[in-house]
Amino acid sequence: MTRLYFAATAARASRALVGMGAAFVLAVMASGCVGSAAPAPTPDPFAGLADRSDQAFRQGLEAYGQGQYRDALTSFESARTLSPSGDPHIDQMIERSRAALRLDSEMQALRKCYESLTPREREVMGLVVSGLLNKQVGGELGISEITVKAHRGQVMRKMKADSLPDLVTRAARLGLRSAPSH
Repeated sequence: MTRLYFAATAARASRALVGMGAAFVLAVMASGCVGSAAPAPTPDPFAGLADRSDQAFRQGLEAYGQGQYRDALTSFESARTLSPSGDPHIDQMIERSRAALRLDSEMQALRKCYESLTPREREVMGLVVSGLLNKQVGGELGISEITVKAHRGQVMRKMKADSLPDLVTRAARLGLRSAPSH
């Protein structure tokens, strides 16, 4: 009976081992360690930054060349963000774009002032910035000197000029051609 008891115990032990082995094999298979391809390596998040920075910089240059300064500024700022080395050319173009935006804004405001002038005020302005005196402007336009002074005052106010030289500078920035002096 001793042998029979040993055989029964051995049979139970081998069944238990087989059950444990099967559970181990199932656990290993479920973990993905056996029977599946190795997981793909995680891509480098910094790979290609220089290329994307260069592309954004080229887009900024193209927009700048076309006078689209806001788009250029956006592209240059993207290039700076993506640039792994902090290229000084990018910072230079950002400053140039900002300066161009300021100048463009100032010119729009100046054009708006000029557009607010009446046709007569524009005539008076053209003659005044060409260097004619009020009396000469009046003779040229067939109006009195006092009327010229009134128009000239309106021109100064609407153009937001503090002095005659300031008005001449504003006219030059607008590219106005002054009438020839007589």
